[in-house]
Parts: sequence; structure tokens; C-alpha cells
Amino acid sequence: MSETDAVGPPPGRTTKNWAVIGGEGWRIVEPDESVVFFSFGPDGKVQLELAVIRDIGTGSPELLGWLAKVVDDACAYRRDIRPNHPGKMAQFGINTGPWHARSLGWAKSFTRKLSDDAKAAKDEEVIGASSIVWSLLTYCMPVPITEHIEKVLAEEGLPRAASANVPPGTTFTIKRVSRDPENPLPDLTFKYERGPPEVYLSRAYVAHSHFDKNYAKWALTLMVKREVADSCTMPDGGASFVDVNLKVIVRQATGTGIAFQPDHMHGTTEAHGATSWSISHVFSQRVVDMIRDASDAVLRGIFPERGAGEGNPANPAKAE
Repeated sequence: MSETDAVGPPPGRTTKNWAVIGGEGWRIVEPDESVVFFSFGPDGKVQLELAVIRDIGTGSPELLGWLAKVVDDACAYRRDIRPNHPGKMAQFGINTGPWHARSLGWAKSFTRKLSDDAKAAKDEEVIGASSIVWSLLTYCMPVPITEHIEKVLAEEGLPRAASANVPPGTTFTIKRVSRDPENPLPDLTFKYERGPPEVYLSRAYVAHSHFDKNYAKWALTLMVKREVADSCTMPDGGASFVDVNLKVIVRQATGTGIAFQPDHMHGTTEAHGATSWSISHVFSQRVVDMIRDASDAVLRGIFPERGAGEGNPANPAKAE
């Protein structure tokens, strides 16, 4: 499936191998392997195809544990957007509504009755968690991948992570829980840019092979926790990521970050006793298509900083 040489990644990156796509058969990336796959285009230039980076965040078990807790919370309180699939997947951020009733806006995904303050607090948690994941992935992934994503986000003028309860902004806050109730810890406010506006949080999820239409070439995911049942007959469990186009199978492990191309046929293997917790950043084509066609009034619901009459910069002909 690939030929691996001793050429290293750019300075500061942790990747062990670079691998050339080509040949017959399938390549399996083992749980302790970090690999960046590439091919050569018609002009002979290198084209990145897939990046698998291990041990992201594993130096801080407390951080990964908190990220997994945010995933658990999202799966408990938010709508499962793939009810016919094994496991659970919750969506956060900007979306286009159900297939039968398209509407552009911030997802309203809570399935339990909560106060406005409770909703805002849970949304703040997801914004904080997804923004930290975004920071980790942008630090560890090959620079051309993250530069491309930042470029298309800027070109489309999209906001960063927000919700119907937490407006767009330039900071995010994480509430800390003290082990001593009599000595509460102050909240942590990060003055860093939030992550992208579309987030998926999944637990024990198994994806049938499919492809997605995205406005960015890449999608990113980080596995923040993984457990394999003692009864599992496979030593590393299942739920491996599969890129069918590239014929690559990625065996999963805690702290695994993957940058993949959504327009490739992709999915997972059966779980076989494995449970994975993941936070993913996606960039759905239908979101930008609807933004380009949205009226002034709809856009003000997404970009509250815009005043009446500013119109749609992506489509000046659209008016309120």
C-alpha cells in the first residue's frame, strides 16, 4: 500500500513516517504509528492525502478526561443526529436543519428542558472543548492542512463557534470544578480565537461508508478517549477509521488526530467491543450554500454584529 522512508516531518512535528500512496492492497496504521500519506500530482508536486497523528494531549490525562466528559454530556442532553447508527452523535454550532425542512441558523439540539442559564453553560463547555481541540489539532497537523482551512473560513466570512445561547465572540470560558466546595476555583477565560462553527461530538459511534460535500478539502477529528471491553476478541478493538479511496485503515487509540478528505469514501469498521469518544470539526458545503443565498434578516441571526441593511457580502443582491 505504501512505501515508507526515513524522511522526517517539518521541524517541531511529531510524525514518525511519511508514506507514498500507491500500489496494491491495504495499508494498516497501527495504534502507535503516526503517518502522513501523500501522492504526486500530474505536475509532480506533492499532494497531502491523509494525516494520522498520535498522542495528542496524552500528556494531560485530566484534559482528555474533561473533553470526554463534555462528549458524554452532549450525548446525554443533545439530539442524536444519527439515530439509526450504532452509538451516538450530537451536533453543535451552525447548521441547516433537518433534510425535510432546511433552515439556516445555530443548532437547537437540547432534548431536555433546561433553563437559559443552564443551556448557555453547556454551550460554553462545548465551545471551550472544541476550541481546545482545534488548537491541539492546528498545532500538530501539517501546516498546509490547517492553513487551507483557515483560508476558506476567512474567504467564506464564517463566524467561529457559537450557539443560540452564546453569541459569536473572540474568547471562550471554561468553568473549573473545585474538589473543595468551600474553595471554588475561578473560571478560565482564554483570549484565543474559538474553533470553527461546526462541531460533532460522538461516543461509541460507528459510521457506514459514505462521502460528504465540504467547502474545505479537509475535516479534522480527535479521539479524546477510547476503551476496549475485556471480552473483546480483537486486542485493539474495532471502530477503526477507513479511507476507502486510499485503501488505508487507521487503528484507533486515545489521542489520535486525523485529517481526512471528506469527499473520499470513508467510515469505520464495526466496533467489536470498542468505545470511542471523539470531537470533530467539519465544513459542510450546504452551510455556505445557504449563507450565500441568505437574506439580510437571516444573516443577522448568525452575525449579530451586522446592522440592518448591510446585506449579504457573498450575494449583494439578497436583501431583507
